[in-house]
Amino acid sequence: MEHIDLYNYGFGVEWTDVFVTRRDGYYTSVTDYHEHDFYEINLILSGNVKILIKNHLEESTQNRIVLAPPQTPHYISCKSDVMYSRLYLVFTRSFISNYFPEYALPLTTFGKNGRVIQISKAETDYFKRLIEEIKEEPYLLSP
Repeated sequence: MEHIDLYNYGFGVEWTDVFVTRRDGYYTSVTDYHEHDFYEINLILSGNVKILIKNHLEESTQNRIVLAPPQTPHYISCKSDVMYSRLYLVFTRSFISNYFPEYALPLTTFGKNGRVIQISKAETDYFKRLIEEIKEEPYLLSP
């Protein structure tokens, strides 16, 4: 299992393999373009959010999923005029290889340069419930 120190990413925790948390407010916790060694799924629930991933820039108030594979430069910021909310689900390569060895998630789902997917309200509600269920799993560390 990989051990990841998330103090440097604004989460304030150490974790192994999978971590879920939620951010709400009028500003984001990460202040610049960055990359890391783990997979990151962001479910944008609300806010006027700007996403910069690799060479793609998108700004919208629409619900979206942002998929950032390891070593993919990305930055998610928000304007302070609207309440911002998102769920993070981050996991290591070890998690995929240990628990889902047959699953080709990294390349097929995340894409080579990451991906931003606009989703409907119903899809947002579905993914929110799914991520919240994952957060309740006893093997996860959550703040």
